[in-house]
Amino acid sequence: MGKTYTYPDGVLDSTLSKKSPNEQLKESDINDYFNYINQLMVNKQLAATVCAAIAKFATIGVGLRLKFDISSYDRATQGALMVIPKEVVALINEVMSSGKMIMTVNNWTVAYKGFGNYGTE
Repeated sequence: MGKTYTYPDGVLDSTLSKKSPNEQLKESDINDYFNYINQLMVNKQLAATVCAAIAKFATIGVGLRLKFDISSYDRATQGALMVIPKEVVALINEVMSSGKMIMTVNNWTVAYKGFGNYGTE
C-alpha cells in the first residue's frame, strides 16, 4: 500500500473579510463595486444575448475596459447610485424570505431554477 497522505496546513488570508457576501455588498463603495464588475469582464467571452444590456451599462461606465466614476454625476444621481448595494441586498432578502424562490430538493434548500436569470433587456 502507498504512504499515508498528510494534508498541508491551511493558510488563512487575514485581509479577506469574514462577513457574509451580502454584508460585504451592503457595505461596499459603489465605485469599488462597479469597477470590480469591470475587472471581472476582462477576457470574458460575452454571450450575444447580453450585448444589448452590456451596451446600456457602458453608458454609465460599467463594462469591459471602462472605469466607473461616481463623481461624474450630479449629487442627486450620486445619492441614488450609492444606495444600490443596500437596496439589492434588501431585495434579495425579501425574495428569499418570501419562500417563493426556494424549494426543498432531497432535504436541501435550494434557490429556484429561475433565480438569478435577469433576462437581457
